[in-house]
Amino acid sequence: MLRTGAAQWIVYVSSFRGALVRRLDCRNYLAVSIKSAGFYRNYYGERKLSEQFTAIAILACVCAALSGVLNIAVIRFCHKYGILDKPGLHKRHKNPTPNIGGVAILLSVVITLVFGAWLYPEILLESDIPWVAIGLAGFLIFAVGLVDDLRPVPPFGKLFTQTIAGLILYSGGLAVDPIYLPFVGEITLGGWSSLVTVFWVVALSNAVNLIDGLDGLALGVSLIAAVSLMMIALALNLEVVLAICAILSGALAGSLYFNLHPARIFLGDSGSLLIGFIFATLSLLVPIKSYTTAALLPPLIALGIPIIETASSALRRFLAGRSVFAADRRHLFHYLGYLGLGPRATVRIFWLGGVLCGVTSIAMLFWDRRLALGALLAVMVVVFIVFLILRPRLSRAELKIGARGDLDESGS
Repeated sequence: MLRTGAAQWIVYVSSFRGALVRRLDCRNYLAVSIKSAGFYRNYYGERKLSEQFTAIAILACVCAALSGVLNIAVIRFCHKYGILDKPGLHKRHKNPTPNIGGVAILLSVVITLVFGAWLYPEILLESDIPWVAIGLAGFLIFAVGLVDDLRPVPPFGKLFTQTIAGLILYSGGLAVDPIYLPFVGEITLGGWSSLVTVFWVVALSNAVNLIDGLDGLALGVSLIAAVSLMMIALALNLEVVLAICAILSGALAGSLYFNLHPARIFLGDSGSLLIGFIFATLSLLVPIKSYTTAALLPPLIALGIPIIETASSALRRFLAGRSVFAADRRHLFHYLGYLGLGPRATVRIFWLGGVLCGVTSIAMLFWDRRLALGALLAVMVVVFIVFLILRPRLSRAELKIGARGDLDESGS
């Protein structure tokens, strides 16, 4: 028995050694183990579902681990050099807290992208994705957010930088044209495409920033949206989008642990603007793969919570005759606080809303889009009616505690 077992091990080791000899470079050596998992094209040029799940698991786990380690490093660095958001008016946190969580997210995403391109070049490198334009625009968004975290930047400065980033994406071939409107159909934009593309990038970049008012709120909603987009990409066989969503999900999951109440680190504008920009880019990557414009609608629904918050905030400020960039305490999560809900309960409600939008977006791929969208709209109508019923109570509560500034936690 022992001799037989030893002989088998000798055969295994010899086979393994022969495989290494045939694969001299490190990348091909690592491909030996990955190939055993089946992550290579089959005879029909497509990947099996199990192979795609293998890619998701590898990229997401690597990025999550990196994100966790980098968050610890950033937290220690900020405490050592005093890069902290101090308590004050409209800020609920009691202790100085690091506020450049975007650094950990950016580094973990970039490092994992490089690792993924090295491991799976046939996916990330052999595609028509304008990586240079995306990288340059993303760096501009992150840079203006980081500067704002360290020293406040005027709203016009951030808007100008975000506009340039949108134009860079447009020049790289990522554009909103045509668009698909529910119950209307496809509309060709023509010369308006550049303006709509820039508007979309600016709006979605700020969408995540607007809901970053409670610990774990923006990161949790973003994680749910990223997973929903990942499922959509899996259903549509968009491998590049699938890989990016897996990486983003890992980065968000690794950061969420440190951002839960009480947060040890805040996203800051560097993180929230970057996440919103990545979502904008992901949504633009759908039509570039020659899918019908109707396929662009599910990703938009998956991002429902940030989009609703952005639209409601902009409309409210416009009707009040104020700048759409002016800060106020009338966000959706503020109203839940006025009703007496604590930070954790408010965050869970927003997460539930994110799950509802995500499930609806996935359902639109398999059921009638109008039926799925109609169900979501019905829920929104019910929520709006409840809001109207509770509005007198909200107004009284707002007047009573609005001056105390005890709802915001992250100071954003």
